[in-house]
Amino acid sequence: MIEPVSAGTNLGPVALGQDKLVHDHLHGLGRDKRDAYAAQIHLSRFKLIESQSRGVGMALRPLATLAARDGGALFRLSNADLVLVCRGIPLSDMDAAVSRVRQLFPGGVTAETVDGRFDDPLVTWFDLSKSGDYSALLATTEALSAKTARQAPKKTGKSSPNDIRRPLDPLNLSAIGRRLREARIADLIRQQTAIEIRPGGDGRPLFRETYVSMSELQNRIAPDVNLLEGTSLFRYLTETLDKHVLTTVPRRGLARGRDPISLNLNISSLTSGEFHLFHKEQNGAAVRPVIEIQLTDILADMEAFAAARDTLQGHGYRVLVDGLSPLTLEFFDVSHLRADFVKICWSREAWGALSSDRTAEMREVVTRTGTQKMLLARVDCDDAIEWALELGITRFQGHYIDKVIKAMTAKGGI
Repeated sequence: MIEPVSAGTNLGPVALGQDKLVHDHLHGLGRDKRDAYAAQIHLSRFKLIESQSRGVGMALRPLATLAARDGGALFRLSNADLVLVCRGIPLSDMDAAVSRVRQLFPGGVTAETVDGRFDDPLVTWFDLSKSGDYSALLATTEALSAKTARQAPKKTGKSSPNDIRRPLDPLNLSAIGRRLREARIADLIRQQTAIEIRPGGDGRPLFRETYVSMSELQNRIAPDVNLLEGTSLFRYLTETLDKHVLTTVPRRGLARGRDPISLNLNISSLTSGEFHLFHKEQNGAAVRPVIEIQLTDILADMEAFAAARDTLQGHGYRVLVDGLSPLTLEFFDVSHLRADFVKICWSREAWGALSSDRTAEMREVVTRTGTQKMLLARVDCDDAIEWALELGITRFQGHYIDKVIKAMTAKGGI
């Protein structure tokens, strides 16, 4: 039997106290509430053992995905219960998402709870078109909101931005995703050139990485949330961002020019309608863009990467594997990925951890992969360039390289 508790279940670093947001959302539905339903998932009634707690994040993802659809929203109450509100979304879809939460309890959830019920303690369903159900859910949120206000400690002094910035979690994901879909990003797009430094000291541009400034995007769509915290959820947002970029870049003419651009995309985005249209825009172009793919994305589905790589290269695109550190090269043979470029991210910490013997081993890895494929990114000092040249790497990118390019350009070296 599941052990009932009166306190909230520990779900990790997710924001509590969205009672008033539910209240406001319900009022925002207006008079016509046909096809509007809600499910209150009573996690506060159950004590999750450690193995169940680890599965909560995965169980919430279907709820967050459903809430990201038009007409959906997901909230977490101050007692740790979840409220899923959907309008115009089939009840069968809602039930399927809720069923994933049921899987946290292999023994079933029909068990005695704090209030002595045995029917279905996990979820209460509300047909919001019925005044009784609508009023009941409204009363629940109002009571919790009042209780939270009474128990909240009084604060003194000013809070720092870090104190008030919440992590990205399944409950704020749907609202942020909706804002991202509606956001203007054209003015947030930046470009940074990667170059090859030749033996004579001259430089040759390789490509212009074209990306969205994440700090500015965060300030625009979620100033109170740390978008970079929570990798799997952030990836969901980047898929939406990919679609934005794929439509904005051609419209602004950012792919035009002598040197190609590069775009950092999810593998899943490479089969989207937006990428198909982007590809059609490249017909007749002198050079095709470089497509950058994160190593973590590749390792999650090697078969999908292999298929995407072969298709891209067959159409004249070059593929770059991103997200490696100097230490990664010691444990992972990137030559098997058959990419056109491999980007290593420089860091002083990793550099300091490399002994002369390990540097020699890394030189062998670079040679095996191909020195013409290797690129050192995030270069911030001369030490990085000297270390890379010692390994045979002659291609660079980073803020320090931006200054090098300006100096070269002034001297006519580019």
